[in-house]
Amino acid sequence: MSADKNNLVSAEARILTLVEYVNKNGFIPDQLMWDTPKVELKGVSKGITVNEAIKIFELDYWKDKDRNKLPKQQTWKGILGHLNKLPQNATLNMGVLIDEIKQSEPESDKRRKLCQYYKRLAEANGLNNVELIDEFVGRYKAKQRVNIDPAKLIELVEMVRDNEKWGWLTASAFCYGTRSGETFSLIPDLDSGTATSVCIPKGKKSMYMKYPIALTKELAIKWELDNIQREYTFDLNDYDPTRTKYLGNQWLRYLTPRAKELGIGFLQLTDIRHNWGVRSIHAGLDARVASKSLGHSINTHYEIYNSTYEQIDAIKASRKLNN
Repeated sequence: MSADKNNLVSAEARILTLVEYVNKNGFIPDQLMWDTPKVELKGVSKGITVNEAIKIFELDYWKDKDRNKLPKQQTWKGILGHLNKLPQNATLNMGVLIDEIKQSEPESDKRRKLCQYYKRLAEANGLNNVELIDEFVGRYKAKQRVNIDPAKLIELVEMVRDNEKWGWLTASAFCYGTRSGETFSLIPDLDSGTATSVCIPKGKKSMYMKYPIALTKELAIKWELDNIQREYTFDLNDYDPTRTKYLGNQWLRYLTPRAKELGIGFLQLTDIRHNWGVRSIHAGLDARVASKSLGHSINTHYEIYNSTYEQIDAIKASRKLNN
């Protein structure tokens, strides 16, 4: 094991785990717990396995939550997906958790999530020294999105608009800047140039109704967005996150080869929404109005679009100096 910081922390975790074992059993085992998926020692009570620990954590997770709420079910499903990557028959200890964390890319979102979920697993099962995991969290920073030329996205919309399953959704997402899932609830009003949709905010915030603004009203009219075409719709009372996510994946799968033809094969559905945010700034839309239309806070808005605002400020300053 090389003497970098991560390996030293991992070694410390193993030593502490071994000390706990020796204090409990009075001897050092022939096989160390991190060298084998399951320690088999006759006549000695074995520690709890990872699989058993996950069941304990599951009970702890749901003790103050409603199991019937779909968003909570989806959150647990995501957590469980990460927990199931651990060696299920291994004895639960800090060494096992940290070794798995080290397999992920440093400073990545995946590592951040592993640290968060594995620490909660350790705490729910009463492990000592859980703070060792904090050494591996790092400073995750979301990747900056590429700002796609709006003309390319309009060309993509024109290419797919006649598709009954995905054409209306693509055009509406471009016009109104809704999250992909929200677009399944969107109801345009061409007279006012606005729409209504369910807002699905990130985190644990509750869903609510919002009123997206068309950029532009002319495009919404041209693409006949009042003629809603989608195979699934929902409102505040019947949101199905599993179906919404599935259809979102199918939607992107349909768009990808067509986007490649236009030289934007890297396109994600979130890029279409992000493009609305950039266009709203260039159009001079007030930041508070734009943030409400997108469905996030004003602080989040400035954080995401800071570089665009800086670009606009530079352009304005240059014009003032040179005119």
